[in-house]
Amino acid sequence: MCNLYVSTFNVYTFIIMKASGSKIIKLYFKILKTGYKLSNTYSRICKLSGISIHQFIVLKLLNGNNHSYNNVKELISQMPADMSNVSRILDKLESKNLISRIRNPEDKRKSKIFITEDGKLICQEIENNINNNEILFKKINKKDLKLLEKVLGRISG
Repeated sequence: MCNLYVSTFNVYTFIIMKASGSKIIKLYFKILKTGYKLSNTYSRICKLSGISIHQFIVLKLLNGNNHSYNNVKELISQMPADMSNVSRILDKLESKNLISRIRNPEDKRKSKIFITEDGKLICQEIENNINNNEILFKKINKKDLKLLEKVLGRISG
């Protein structure tokens, strides 16, 4: 199903790019196509470790924030816009012993979220696999990669 969608996406992208004279629209579709390629590649890498790309994003955020967040709202504020159903993601990670939550005794709706040692190991395993599989970026030298990161940072805010 995913390959069919990407294939259909590529056909539509090709048609729109050929029909449109706008450089902005062409750039938009190139960025979108690159995003799909990266997402598909990283999703496959995450699945090798038994988690989804969204679960990895949560682990990565926890691993980079002194290993915890004070509440779900704080965690959500750091996530990409397309992250939905965070509670379900946290439940799955907790059932796999990759995170733990400590409930606030004063407000049961709030809990502090921690990455576990197992979560840190999975996060590191996936990062190593991503670094070893950077085939998508092998055509770009380090200087251009830094420039790309800077430009995308400006676009995404």
